[in-house]
Amino acid sequence: MSASLPSRLRLALRLARAHYTPIVITATLSGGLYELWRGATIRWTNLGMAMAGAFFAHLAANVVNDVYDFRSGVDTLAPTKDSPDFGGSDVLTKGLMTPREATGWGVGFAAVALGLGAAIAVTAGWGVLVPALLGAFIAFEYVAPPLRFGYFGRGLGEVGILIAFGPLTVGGAAWASSGRWSWGAAAAGVFIGINIVAILYCHHFTHPEADRAVGKMSPVATLGVAAGIRLAWLLPALSAASLIGLVVAHLLPWPALIALAAPAMLAGALSKVSPDSGFEGFANLTRAAAGAATVGGGALAAALAVAHWFVR
Repeated sequence: MSASLPSRLRLALRLARAHYTPIVITATLSGGLYELWRGATIRWTNLGMAMAGAFFAHLAANVVNDVYDFRSGVDTLAPTKDSPDFGGSDVLTKGLMTPREATGWGVGFAAVALGLGAAIAVTAGWGVLVPALLGAFIAFEYVAPPLRFGYFGRGLGEVGILIAFGPLTVGGAAWASSGRWSWGAAAAGVFIGINIVAILYCHHFTHPEADRAVGKMSPVATLGVAAGIRLAWLLPALSAASLIGLVVAHLLPWPALIALAAPAMLAGALSKVSPDSGFEGFANLTRAAAGAATVGGGALAAALAVAHWFVR
C-alpha cells in the first residue's frame, strides 16, 4: 500500500462519516450530566472516556454498515454511491478502499472503543460493559449476518437503533460516570433515540428502489415515498411528546424543554419535502435530521448542566 497511514486514516474517517459523530457524543454527555443533575458524584475522567468510546464505537458501526451494504449491492445501486456524506460513501463504491481494508479499520475502531470501556470498568465496575456490548451487538446485527434485521425491515431496524443509540447509550454513559445504572437516564435516552432514528428513517428516502432491489425492506421501501412521508411526521411528534412527558414526570428538569428545538427543526425540514423532492431534497432532509439530533442532544446536556448549577 503506497499511501501513507495518515491519508488512509483520513479516508477511513470519511468512510465512517466521522462528521456525524456529534449525535452520539452529545447523547453520551447527556447521560453523564443526567447523573450530575440527580446529585451523583461524577467521575469526569470516565465521562470523557465514555464520550471518546462512543465516538470510536459509532465509527465502527458506520464502517460495518457500509461494508455489508456494499457487499449486498444496495450501495452500488443507490444514488448515494457518489456522495461522501451518507451511507455508501464513495470510498467503497469508487474503489478507494477495499472491503477487507475497511473491515480492518472497523475492527480497529471497535478495539479502541472496547479498550476505553475496559478502562472505565476499572472504577465503574465490569457491569458497565453490558449496555455497551448490547448496543454494539444491535448496531452490528443491523446489517450483518445472521440477523440482518435492518434488511428484514418494517420498522424493526428503527426500533433496534432507537434502543442502541438511546437508552443504552445514555444509560450506559450515566453508569460510566456515576458507577450505577440509571433507569431515569435510560428513559431520557428515549428522546435522544427517537431523534437519531429520524436520521436513519429520512435516509431511507434517498434510495428506496435500491433497497427493494436487494430485499432491504425499510419502512419507505415497504410503504412507498408518499406514505413514508406521512409516517415520518410521527417522529417529531413522538420526540416532542417524549420530552414533555419526561419533564412532567420529573425525570428531566424544566429547562430541558429547550430541546424541543430538535423536533421543531425536524418538522420544519419535513414541511419542505414532497414525494417528488428527488434525491437532493431527501438528502437535505437527512442532513436536517442529523442537525436536529445533534441540537437535541446538545440542548439536553446544556439544560441538565444549567439545572444542576443554576436552578434550585
